[in-house]
Amino acid sequence: MKVILLKDVPSLGKADSVVNVANGYAKNFLFKNKLAEPYTERGQKRLDLKVIKRNEQHDLLALEAKNLAKQLEGVVLEYDIRTNEEDKAFGTIGFKQIVDDLSKKHIFVTKDMLDSKMKLDIGEHRVKINIFEGIHATILVKVSKAQ
Repeated sequence: MKVILLKDVPSLGKADSVVNVANGYAKNFLFKNKLAEPYTERGQKRLDLKVIKRNEQHDLLALEAKNLAKQLEGVVLEYDIRTNEEDKAFGTIGFKQIVDDLSKKHIFVTKDMLDSKMKLDIGEHRVKINIFEGIHATILVKVSKAQ
């Protein structure tokens, strides 16, 4: 029996895919648990429209991500931190601080987008911002010791 999956089903397929299954499995498990619906032409048309809408939404998000990447190009953030006598920093610049300072420039990113493997102590750092699938930007963060 051909069915359209409404949700991801392990070892069977992802949501919105059309698969062949045994009649009993479809009726007793998939339909009962609302994991699938019977395949019909009407269901296929609805599925096609859903896929088109999802692709359009994906393209729109990609366009917005590219615009955000353009905004981030050339952004330089400068910070001063206190140090001890041996020029050892008392702390580092936090990613939340970077996100807050970018939002003051009307550039809105989240902490999750920043490459969190970096330790931002004294020096110049290029921070990679992962905006969307395959779209990223890099900002320059300059950290110097406070006078």
